[in-house]
Amino acid sequence: MPLSDERRASLVAARTATVARDQLGLTVDRDRFQPFAGSGAAAAVDGRGVVDLGNAPGRGLGAALVWATRVGVDQLDLIVDPEVAERDAGVLARQASWFDPAPRIWRLSGVALEPVEAVPHVDPLVPPPSTAEHALLLRQAGLEVVIEQGEVIGERRGLEVARVVIDPDGSPRLEIGIGRFDREAFALLHGDVPAPEALARVIARIDELRRPGAEPHPMNRLVRERWLRHQIITTPGLLDAASLEPVEGPTARHGLRDPAIAAAVGQRSDGRTLVVAASVGMSVDAVSDAADTRARHVPDADLVVVVPTGDLHPVTTELCSRLVRPAEAVELTPEWAG
Repeated sequence: MPLSDERRASLVAARTATVARDQLGLTVDRDRFQPFAGSGAAAAVDGRGVVDLGNAPGRGLGAALVWATRVGVDQLDLIVDPEVAERDAGVLARQASWFDPAPRIWRLSGVALEPVEAVPHVDPLVPPPSTAEHALLLRQAGLEVVIEQGEVIGERRGLEVARVVIDPDGSPRLEIGIGRFDREAFALLHGDVPAPEALARVIARIDELRRPGAEPHPMNRLVRERWLRHQIITTPGLLDAASLEPVEGPTARHGLRDPAIAAAVGQRSDGRTLVVAASVGMSVDAVSDAADTRARHVPDADLVVVVPTGDLHPVTTELCSRLVRPAEAVELTPEWAG
């Protein structure tokens, strides 16, 4: 019989209280632990905090930092389950290292805690030279070409319109559509239409719905953080920048609805290097992902976290100030607001 949520939370709280006392020297009554992120638990005492992230797959740093900020914790210990992949735990430790003071990351091993070592960034994947012709076609159609996970993507105001796919034999193929399922449907219905004409059809539809002041529609609600990045790249003066180019963030997206920052790298008008991370809504991982993106691409650059007007929460500003190299958090009026 599966455990109820209440029973599971009670067991996690008891486990975490025991581990915190025996391994971290932090005595907290189990009744003071609060549920955290569904399968975890958190408690604070005398400026110290412990968060059991449960079986969350390597995420949770942002939520833990937000919690620590709200309850006044200065020293934070995060515990991950043995089931969490080793690399995911290592990424968590790496992202934690960008903050001052840095949360300590531990992996539970039986009744003991083992420190988790930060893992280095992986080198960005580079598309094969055979994709160059397709990338040119996307640019000629008026799309912004973005490289992510070694794949060539064509975007219109931040929304994916086309992607260059590498077949098993190594040959590149252009797929047109918004997301994987739309690309498959488009190929079935319009597979005989020349690529330039097919792109023009999709772009016309996007421009009708995804434009400043357009009526609300699912097409103009998707990946707005990437639309905000597009706006910044096309008008870099909004951030006192001379130029900006899109770069991939620290983690791969798994779909159009997968929350993630949209990053860009460029130069300020005075020549300093700038990394920008666009985010929408209250994303608890935006600051840690932004800092990790800077560390991957240009570690000594200025960092700006950009959100639409009305989305700048005090906790975002606080987390930006807690970075080893503090970031700036700013609001911009987004294009979709008209």
